Amino acid sequence: MEHIENRLDDIFKKRFGIEMSPIKEAVRDKKLLGQEFGMPPRDLLYLFFDVEEKFSIKIPQEAVASGEFSTYDGICKIIDNELRNE
Repeated sequence: MEHIENRLDDIFKKRFGIEMSPIKEAVRDKKLLGQEFGMPPRDLLYLFFDVEEKFSIKIPQEAVASGEFSTYDGICKIIDNELRNE
């Protein structure tokens, strides 16, 4: 899972200028669109496409509809599941 987190952290840094290492533990289970993290909705869309491209996966529609693709941990779990199912 550390490999996934490192690559995901790279997306946050390159796309949004957010250094995840110092804040990761504090925001790990917080909603990315929530007050604590404060990501605008369009950025979640960019993140969606960046994750699909960087990890060469297809994020299931159910993962978005269920809200799983709304936290850092949730995104890591989706990536892990999809990479295992390849």
